Amino acid sequence: MRKWIKWALALLVIVAALMILAPRVWVKNKRATVIVNGTKASGFSLYHGYSFPYGDQFLIERRTATQILIYVYVSDGDMFKCIDRGYANMRLLIIGRPSPCQLMRDARDYARSSNALSFGDGQESIRVTWHAPPR
Repeated sequence: MRKWIKWALALLVIVAALMILAPRVWVKNKRATVIVNGTKASGFSLYHGYSFPYGDQFLIERRTATQILIYVYVSDGDMFKCIDRGYANMRLLIIGRPSPCQLMRDARDYARSSNALSFGDGQESIRVTWHAPPR
């Protein structure tokens, strides 16, 4: 009987941890391609996340020589630009929420399809594509 209680307690702790961390976990997509102004670019990483009630979200990390920019696309159609504070990057996962973030009111023509996200930032046109995971 005590062994059953230990298993139930362990399961309860795992479920509670997932409820707390799930809205803050972003998983890296290694098969993503980023195209900036028509040329394949490096220094970008794509992460997938989910947050209730917003649904699917995408986090695009852009590393330049001087800073790290974060773009967050929320499935209701909003695009945010953040600076690199408030999250922990663990190579394959990002835990936390980048902050502070600003709504990109000047983003040109951002659009999402089932496997691509396109948007503009200043003078740049950015298109991110990815492939579904193998099944």
